[in-house]
Amino acid sequence: MKIFLLEDEKMLQGSIVEYLQSVGYLVDACEDGEDAYEIIKQNRYDLFIFDINTPSIDGLHLLEKIQQQKICTPTIFISAITQIEQITQAYELGCY
Repeated sequence: MKIFLLEDEKMLQGSIVEYLQSVGYLVDACEDGEDAYEIIKQNRYDLFIFDINTPSIDGLHLLEKIQQQKICTPTIFISAITQIEQITQAYELGCY
């Protein structure tokens, strides 16, 4: 399984990547939404794991852009946000 991780906190990103690789997953990671979009357009992934608050393009808008390209990869959002509006938007976009 190939996973793409968008997480702007380098230590957290490194920990997640290390764990996922240790259990056998292939993982690409990025900390910037615009860079993530370019990478995702050029590759196929089985799962996206996105932080919501990231530079350039946040995780929610990144998922919208990806869906406009007819990419329907399952997506999990990880975030410390507590604003109900952002949480609702994530669920409306089809996240888990």
